[in-house]
Amino acid sequence: MKSSWLRALVLLTPMLVLVGCAQPKLPQENYYRLAVADPADSEKVLDGSLVVEPFIGNGLTSERSLLYSTTTAPLKVQQYHYHYWIDPPPQMIQDQVVAYLRSGGTAAKVVTPEMRLLPDYALTGRIKRLERIVDGSQFKAVVELEIGISDARDNSLVLLETYVAEEPAGKDMASTVEAFNRGVAKILERFVADLTGAQGA
Repeated sequence: MKSSWLRALVLLTPMLVLVGCAQPKLPQENYYRLAVADPADSEKVLDGSLVVEPFIGNGLTSERSLLYSTTTAPLKVQQYHYHYWIDPPPQMIQDQVVAYLRSGGTAAKVVTPEMRLLPDYALTGRIKRLERIVDGSQFKAVVELEIGISDARDNSLVLLETYVAEEPAGKDMASTVEAFNRGVAKILERFVADLTGAQGA
């Protein structure tokens, strides 16, 4: 009985090895960060301190998977399975806004809520779109952000605008992430220009 069991095991072992080797190799997971370039110009727009709140992301825009849609089905938004942001987009956008405004000297101080300071101004925002558009063999990155500034001292609205940027990208995902960076940078440049106009009005 024992010898029959051993013979069966010897015969089955090569088959089990072959089955194990036949499993397809899973694709590698890839992680990306936003890294928006510093503003070209530096100018103080707000005399007081500014707190930048985490951006709001609805549904899929708050998750780490990169998103895409196609021109043939523009209302259908899908997630990439092996391409992720290193942090949830609401946090990443907040970090980039803070870095951009600090580098540009937009306010006397630019802080996050964790500092627990009483700010003079508050910046809030909403991520409306942050997705890759696939059009056959053509690709682009679309960023749509709603950004608002309020005066915390009297709860008045200083500025509220929605900004859209579309940047061409290559077939590889790395070029799409670079396009996202350019798009966010262009939106922040326009936002600062609008804020400057609002303060001068």
